[in-house]
Amino acid sequence: MQRDKEKKKLKKGEVLAGWIVIVLIFVISVANIVLPDKDFSEKENRMLAQKPELSMTSLLDGRFMSHSESYLSDQFVFRDLWISIRSRFQLLLGRNDSNGVFRGERGYLFQAPSEPDEEHLSANIEAINAMAENPDLRIFMMVVPTAANVLSDYLPAFAPVADQNEYLTDLKERISSSIQYIDVYDTLKEHESDYIYYYTDHHWTTKGAYYAFLTAAPLLGIENPEAIEYRRYAVTDSFAGTLASRSGFPLKKKDTIEIWASEEDAEAASDSSSEDASYQPSVRYVVDYVEEETKSADLYDSEKLEGADKYAVFFGGNYPLIRITTTNDSGRGTLLIFKDSYANCFVPFLLPYYDEIVMVDPRYYYGDISELISTEKISNILFLYNADTFFEDTSLADVLAPQSAEQTSEQAEEQTGE
Repeated sequence: MQRDKEKKKLKKGEVLAGWIVIVLIFVISVANIVLPDKDFSEKENRMLAQKPELSMTSLLDGRFMSHSESYLSDQFVFRDLWISIRSRFQLLLGRNDSNGVFRGERGYLFQAPSEPDEEHLSANIEAINAMAENPDLRIFMMVVPTAANVLSDYLPAFAPVADQNEYLTDLKERISSSIQYIDVYDTLKEHESDYIYYYTDHHWTTKGAYYAFLTAAPLLGIENPEAIEYRRYAVTDSFAGTLASRSGFPLKKKDTIEIWASEEDAEAASDSSSEDASYQPSVRYVVDYVEEETKSADLYDSEKLEGADKYAVFFGGNYPLIRITTTNDSGRGTLLIFKDSYANCFVPFLLPYYDEIVMVDPRYYYGDISELISTEKISNILFLYNADTFFEDTSLADVLAPQSAEQTSEQAEEQTGE
């Protein structure tokens, strides 16, 4: 009799559990249908996949199914929660990888190096080499190795990561001999224990950028870069970056973001009272966000420290075209930088040495580069990317390509709304 009662209780429990699962599946399915899609993940700092359009061509070549998988993954309700739960199960199973992120020693999270997109890489190199044929241009290139390469000693054992140095060596061999390649691997490797990459984010730190600047300076024609001493200011010590969000791993530590001011400016600013307007920084400048039609007297956007992407404190993030005009009379004129977000904490170190710095992010820029070079009287160009972004870039060749009069007219109409 007792056994029959226990069986009935067990059966009721199984039925209840089954109904709970059915209700959860129903609620999640309805939520996925009803809730609006998100365009951007602030935690992961990237655009999210959108609903693919069905066509016979996309169906036959497999693109529709591939894009559908990305769409369902990116837009799944409570996605961040599921990622966090999954990563904890991975750790319990003894695995140190989650969603393409490896959990290494000293609290470091690593993004596996990207394999080159050969079709676009070849087009990009061809476009850069074509630009290098112009004898009036001095072109420099710095493709920065990522943390998984430089800090490889901290990777988990047997992590299946590609040899990024092999890709970088191949790149150096394929670019024009008239391009000055700035190799910063040895410098960064020498300082691998100096907190040159964030623990939880894919960017390098301001210190890492400074070490690279010291290596780049002589090649750029900048003498005695060590002459300027810097005072470091921690603007946040609670930064949890894109790799933390993407992996869902519990964090051993969070990151500190620093901005560096020259010792001369730091001393002058601290000695100046709030009522004393006599103090002026050693380099005076205006930051012009051209397409947004806004200007600032500051390289930093402190409001970004209140959000998830605190690295955006540098210039407020990425923009199509930024022009920094200074009061310098350096004799070096204007430097044009084709860049990704690695450049954002690097550019402040260049500021004392150029009259003007123009930053173009090809991922968002649709203007005419030839016209920009001519208008700004540019003779120095720097390509500054991290290796992952450069090897995956699908925009650079199009931006560097000469534009037809028809393309220019179409872009003008888009900008004016005609």
